[in-house]
Amino acid sequence: MKENPDLYYCNNCKKIFHSLKDLYFIEDGSPRGFCSESCIETFFDHLVKHFENIDQQLRLKLNCVEESCLDIVGEPRYMEGLIEEPDEVWVRENDLKEEIFCYIKKFNDFGGDEFYMVLTCLVFDRKPSFIISATATQNIELVNSFKLGEQQDLDAPDKASNLSIDDETLESIEGKKSRYLASMLQDRNESDIPFEDFMSYDEFLYKTLEKPDEVYCQTDDEGDTIYTYIRVHEREGTSFYYIVLCISIENDWKQKKENLLPILTFPSKDPKLYNTFKKGSLITGSQLKN
Repeated sequence: MKENPDLYYCNNCKKIFHSLKDLYFIEDGSPRGFCSESCIETFFDHLVKHFENIDQQLRLKLNCVEESCLDIVGEPRYMEGLIEEPDEVWVRENDLKEEIFCYIKKFNDFGGDEFYMVLTCLVFDRKPSFIISATATQNIELVNSFKLGEQQDLDAPDKASNLSIDDETLESIEGKKSRYLASMLQDRNESDIPFEDFMSYDEFLYKTLEKPDEVYCQTDDEGDTIYTYIRVHEREGTSFYYIVLCISIENDWKQKKENLLPILTFPSKDPKLYNTFKKGSLITGSQLKN
């Protein structure tokens, strides 16, 4: 038994735990953990009421308090459609890096009338993990009032890839991955984040791909196009870089967007290592798809 076992606690009831496996996490990159669903609901109750009040005030202002489509809120068919295939996703982030997401989708009811579903939520692993508020409306002004912060690129790299890669290409990629990894391990500072801790930073992969601070494009010695995504994150009061190297894969000539496959991902606190991977042309507004 460890003399100083790891110590964790529920952010609501403050119950002590010695393993992360005993806690629920509902936000990407957040250290807030909970021991039960009831503690999650209690902790965020004030936020739920806040957004309920905002919805009521906006409906009064826009004269749309009573709408027939409100009866649809909560129905699985529409909720699943909104969560799985939203038309728009917006996110606002405060100075503490706390994020609140808004999912929006247009539907047609059984009478053929158009209406919008709007979901305000927290997100974990690219999916809504805690619903703060859900509403439906035919009033476009009400819908637009929820579009705060930055709109997310729905074609940004996703966790699941449908790429079909032949064995020869896959073998080539594995060799390239090994060479980049060896180079990174050679250049990194011994005082940097330990290699054995890299997996605990995996949660920052998709945030980096979705909302990078910098994206560089280069052609390597083998003629392959390599994209480098970089974003600065913060965990437990410490800032660090998260770097993702992706290779461009030709998968379907009919697609207008490139398919990207991550081949190396790692965190680092070393500015010198960060500068080592700033190779190629700095690009913005890229239409990339994983």
